[in-house]
Amino acid sequence: MAKRTKKPKAKQPTARVGRPRTRDVKDKAREVGATSSTPSTSATKPSQKHRLAMKKAEAAVKKSHQREEESQEVTSKRRRLDALSKKKARKEETEEEHKKRTSSNRERTSRARSEETEDQHHRRTSSNAARTSRARSEETDEKRGRRKSVDAGRTSKARSEESEAETLRRRDHNKEHMAVTRATESLEASESRKEADRKRHSSHVTEDCGIARKDVRVEENYLGTMSVQCSSCGALHYKGEQPKSKKFNTCCRHGLIQLPMFDNFPKELRDLFTSSTSESAEFLKNIRTYNNSLAMGSMVANVDTPKGGGPYTYRLHGQVFHVTGALHPEPGQEHLCAQVFILDTEEAAAQLANRKTKILCSKDLYKKLIDLLHMYNPFVKSYKMMREKEEEEELLASAENRDVREVKMVFRSNKNLNPNRYQLPTAEEIAVVFVGDEDENPGKRAITVYQRSTGTFQYLLDTDKETDPLCYPLLFVDGKYGWHVNQQRQNGQGGTTKMSAREFYSYYLHIRPNFSPLHHAKKLFQQFCVDVWTKIEQDRLNFIRQHQDQLRVESVQGLMDHISAEDDGPCGKRIFLPNTFTGSPRHFVSLYQDALAVVSRFGKPDLFLTMTCNPSWKEIQEALLPGQEAVDRPDVVSRVFRLKLEELKKDLFTKNIFGEVAAWIYVIEFQKRGLPHMHLLMILKNEWKPRTASEIDDMVCAELPDPAEDPELFEIISTTQMHRPCGVYNPDSSCMVGDSCSKHFPKDFRERTSVENDGFPMYRRRDDGRSVAFKTKNFGVIQLDNRSVVPYNKYLSRKFRSHANLEICGNVGAVKYLYKYLYKGTSRAAIHIYTDKNGVEHRTENEVNSYLDARYVCAPESLWHIFDFRMSDRSTPVMQLKVHLKNAQGVVYKEGEEKDAAQRGQLRDTTLTAWFAANQRCYDELESTGMIPEDVVDCRGIYYVEMPEHFQFSKGKWALRKNATRSIGRMHFVSPRDQERFALRVMLLNVTDAKSYEDLQTVGGVFYEKFVDAAKAAGYLTEDIFYEKSLEEAASFHSAPQLRGFFVTLLMFGEIHNAEELWYRFVDDFSEDFVYKHFPKEKAEALAYNDLIDRMNAMGEKLDKWMSLGYERIIPDDVIDFDYCTKEGDRMRSTLVAEQEEVVKAVLDAVKSGGGLIYVDGPGGSGKTYVQCGQYL
Repeated sequence: MAKRTKKPKAKQPTARVGRPRTRDVKDKAREVGATSSTPSTSATKPSQKHRLAMKKAEAAVKKSHQREEESQEVTSKRRRLDALSKKKARKEETEEEHKKRTSSNRERTSRARSEETEDQHHRRTSSNAARTSRARSEETDEKRGRRKSVDAGRTSKARSEESEAETLRRRDHNKEHMAVTRATESLEASESRKEADRKRHSSHVTEDCGIARKDVRVEENYLGTMSVQCSSCGALHYKGEQPKSKKFNTCCRHGLIQLPMFDNFPKELRDLFTSSTSESAEFLKNIRTYNNSLAMGSMVANVDTPKGGGPYTYRLHGQVFHVTGALHPEPGQEHLCAQVFILDTEEAAAQLANRKTKILCSKDLYKKLIDLLHMYNPFVKSYKMMREKEEEEELLASAENRDVREVKMVFRSNKNLNPNRYQLPTAEEIAVVFVGDEDENPGKRAITVYQRSTGTFQYLLDTDKETDPLCYPLLFVDGKYGWHVNQQRQNGQGGTTKMSAREFYSYYLHIRPNFSPLHHAKKLFQQFCVDVWTKIEQDRLNFIRQHQDQLRVESVQGLMDHISAEDDGPCGKRIFLPNTFTGSPRHFVSLYQDALAVVSRFGKPDLFLTMTCNPSWKEIQEALLPGQEAVDRPDVVSRVFRLKLEELKKDLFTKNIFGEVAAWIYVIEFQKRGLPHMHLLMILKNEWKPRTASEIDDMVCAELPDPAEDPELFEIISTTQMHRPCGVYNPDSSCMVGDSCSKHFPKDFRERTSVENDGFPMYRRRDDGRSVAFKTKNFGVIQLDNRSVVPYNKYLSRKFRSHANLEICGNVGAVKYLYKYLYKGTSRAAIHIYTDKNGVEHRTENEVNSYLDARYVCAPESLWHIFDFRMSDRSTPVMQLKVHLKNAQGVVYKEGEEKDAAQRGQLRDTTLTAWFAANQRCYDELESTGMIPEDVVDCRGIYYVEMPEHFQFSKGKWALRKNATRSIGRMHFVSPRDQERFALRVMLLNVTDAKSYEDLQTVGGVFYEKFVDAAKAAGYLTEDIFYEKSLEEAASFHSAPQLRGFFVTLLMFGEIHNAEELWYRFVDDFSEDFVYKHFPKEKAEALAYNDLIDRMNAMGEKLDKWMSLGYERIIPDDVIDFDYCTKEGDRMRSTLVAEQEEVVKAVLDAVKSGGGLIYVDGPGGSGKTYVQCGQYL
């Protein structure tokens, strides 16, 4: 022991800073041993436990001294051996041993750190920081990447396993730790941290940056199984759908929605949905027919099933109505809807099974289903009750020798009946049957069923809770009510609030472990999903339609004129379908112009990516129930594609696999067969733009891989990226327009990639002998080679294993067509022409009906909307800036409140007047104090359109941005026909620091009354420059036909002095649609010029009045395939029913005899659009 006393503490190695704490523990153990070895007052021997403690303490001390005396070389060797031994032991340990060890380590570490002094804590953290810094400085890039990957995986695993309470504790601890750190850091450290944050936010360069330009092997993306369960409602989710809070919103709004499920579903019917018998298979195969035959309400819609091969897809076109009929059919007509339930079961089953449209359905199965509905469905019982009441009335009338009175049935609007209860409602609770006139109705009238047909059906409202059980008796067999306007849910504050239809149906459409007939219903499930979404959407449209008269828009000056009675006419402009309604024409135009604002700010797109959902994805196949295909589960298809989309966005915009991205934008669309796909445009930063053929080849490939070297990629490309045979091999292919492929396949062989003038490069397609065999219908097996490969990226194809078409955008001319393709909308309009009582003809355009008539909806798209997934997104927000004259800003008001609205409009600042106010305040502060305070927006030298890039508009004022969110501004387009606003817009584009309208109207110290005069004095508008600037801006977002129409308008209503000069200035823009259709340049220009002539003739003018050019008068016969139109028109006419044929004949006869005005009326789904298309063809 003497040797130990000679060794002073000062000679201990500096690297062993943590030793004092360990030695203190060991000294304590020795003291325990020494104490236990001392004779006690009771003279007892030391216990076995104390003797072991003494031995361990002595061994620890001995080991400690040995390590202090060993050389550095021995220490390094021992540590390496210890590390290898520890690594081997940990590799061999089981999961349970691993958890036990890590738990023990955490407890021991926590206990030791709780006992250490402040000085010991400081020495330990300093030593750890120094050791970590030294190790990090010595590691290579490869080691750093592996370490970060391991750390991220370990952190992700720990986060996924922690409970909700542990998550909250961790976040609270992190928040406290961050607050303490920020409070104690120096000013220099704070600035350094902020600068690092700014660099990290501005640059997203990672080790994966540009990895998709290399031929690297990447693992297939797999989302896992749908196994994460909502703690509130039990709904199943994918792990990627779980928010950071770990509380799900889409299924039950964090537990605020609680609805009864299908616990009382009859076992006999459940077996038909779930068993594997032949009867069950036949039932599920024809389930739509069985349901619609037995439904007491009917869904009236134009079902437009895509033609050709492929799985069944329920796709709806146009408006949707729900109707119900009387108790008895008209004489000589078949029993429909609920009328079958008043028949004997045997008779009803026989009638239904013998109908031509139901020839595949079984009589025995009909009988079984009718018996089940009689037994369990309260609505069926109510119709039976009505029939019994009818028979009773007939007997009474005969006994009392009087006429039989009419029997009616009314479905009750019973507020005391809880729609969320689990007990089945009875027939008496849901309906009341009465005898007599309408005024003898014993209850509040809602849906009335009459005894005899009146020749028309009664409409069921989308807000009627009875609509779902009446239309889908096989899904809601117990009469469970659907959504209605009085549906309630919890509001999270102890009260209740109204539940939206989307929330209601989203709850039921989520998968849970318990049985739900919805997810087993196959084709009927598709119909139900489409029906539900159209109901939700039409409810929103009804709100817009019903509030047209209550809400009006007018300028402040217009309201002031109305109030002062200077204007006797009606006040306000009609509100149509607003741009806030997703899918409306104004919504598309707004998105399109916002996208072009992004292009004008960041440049043309570099990459155009289209990715389509693959129904064979492992995640989709795992979620299917026995006997199902992907088409049977549009809910799973939509959810999986959305998660794949999020993973793709992470690759593109976080990992930057193609390089750093300056801006991006995408939209979601749905194929005719329902599969979702995404169109995405990316603008890369300058250093990452593909400029050479070699760089293009690194990103895009249009060749089949070598099946020997890369069989996996060859299998992916041959199944997902091949353009199927068309042309002579398949003239009915969807890509065929006339006799040629609209996608121009097959391409030509090329040895090298080159950029052509049509906007896309011509990719390398070498004739290397590789091909894929494909079986055709009439030509047997043919070989598809590199000429039929759709361009792809190897990284994306390997990772996502779906159709992913990647294209390089070649020039600015292609940008407009790319964006136009993304935001293409309908140009159809519903016109209502009527004459009032005074004989005045009125013409009203109904944009709501136009939208409904033109829409196509399939099941995956319906689920996408119901689950509230985004239809489009972009990297950069675009703020729309107002351009209005003084006191001409729009004001929304209610009829009768014009005075208050006018006063509010004068006090409220718009983005323009707030810009004036901000400039005025800057000059006021400079004049009074000589400086601008920090809390004042210094917008000097900033153009109006640049304000959103530096400031945010909030509560009528421009304020400094509190975050780093990028935003750009876009002023509304103004037609030159509105000369004052057009000139004002021109001034705003060229002037800074304006404090008022008067400042803009003052040029060179001279005040001009009109903005047009001020703009001309400033040199911004000189002669035709006025119109040239207008055409230049319109050309950036108008299609060529729209631009030609705009040019004709300028010629007709403007004062253009040199039309020929403007024609040659914009001839490429005027004719680009014909160039895009592969007409030669000279012919394309001639076709565009001839179109101007036709437009002028239609307006009663001659183009020669403005310009006369020597273009040949030609007709674009190549654009119109008359043979195809004749063939298709004959085919469509052969499918018309008698009423439709009568309309077509009348129209064609009128055309032959010189024309006329024919009014065609009919309910939604009766085929008006089909008749119109047949006439055009």
